[in-house]
Amino acid sequence: MNTLIFLLSIYLAGRESLYVNVSKTNYNNPIHYYKYHSVYTNALVALGLYEYTYRDIYFTLFKYLKDNENEEEKKLSKKYERTYEENEYTGIFKDKNLIMILLESMDERILREEITPTIVRLRKESLDFQKRYSYVPTGGCTLCTEFTMVTGLYYNRYLKKEILNSTYNDSISGVFYKNGYLTSSMHENTGSYFDRAILHKNYQFENSYFLMDMSEDVIPYMDTQMVDKDEYYYKIIPHDTDKFMSLITTISAHGPYDGMNEHCQKDQSPLECFTMLAKRTDDFVDHLSAGPDHFADLFRID
Repeated sequence: MNTLIFLLSIYLAGRESLYVNVSKTNYNNPIHYYKYHSVYTNALVALGLYEYTYRDIYFTLFKYLKDNENEEEKKLSKKYERTYEENEYTGIFKDKNLIMILLESMDERILREEITPTIVRLRKESLDFQKRYSYVPTGGCTLCTEFTMVTGLYYNRYLKKEILNSTYNDSISGVFYKNGYLTSSMHENTGSYFDRAILHKNYQFENSYFLMDMSEDVIPYMDTQMVDKDEYYYKIIPHDTDKFMSLITTISAHGPYDGMNEHCQKDQSPLECFTMLAKRTDDFVDHLSAGPDHFADLFRID
């Protein structure tokens, strides 16, 4: 009887979507939580404590051991072993420091002189990779882009448990860390927000700073707070070491762009609100690039 009820519950959970266009897939379908445990709380509600615990043991122990014994994966790794060839760009950034900024919700439409003058200026003065392809599954996902930007891998939200339990020694922060650089990251929200504290440690960031864990006076959607105080500024750009690599993920331009966002005015259209928030992101970049006087030329590429 118990077996019958169990099988019936799986059937009633729904059939997995097989759409070619992933943007049309129903990711709230309970069968997805059963198969992947992509969102722990939803999986627990959809499946119940008994089945959730059973699947959790399977994902954590048996599936993990099985995947690590995958002979096909070993063959592919050997076949496509990494090789490096020097070219005219090899070594041009040797001994340089690196600051990576992930600009939340910003795109070509908003990068205009009258809205984001600092970002436009830096873009003109820098190497501009215009043909970069950004793979973003299931719509916008800042965490997915952050993962890809740091590790060079595609993020799969169905493998969240595996990602949280993995270490990325070959991430860009890992490479800098292995070469003696101080690696740090910063975000306005808490470290528990999308498990960033765990992920950033996995990415080999030696230090990760989250403003809402550091102060109770943080104003949401205000990136400039990360640099307006020397205490925070020097965590991004440390003054006690010559070798550092830092990642900052902004949040000012994050939606919504209506009355649900406390920074939007009642008489503003969504586009007007978005433009105003984008300007705040530019203000952050401006404050960061200006900084204390001995960092005045920080953003120049010589």
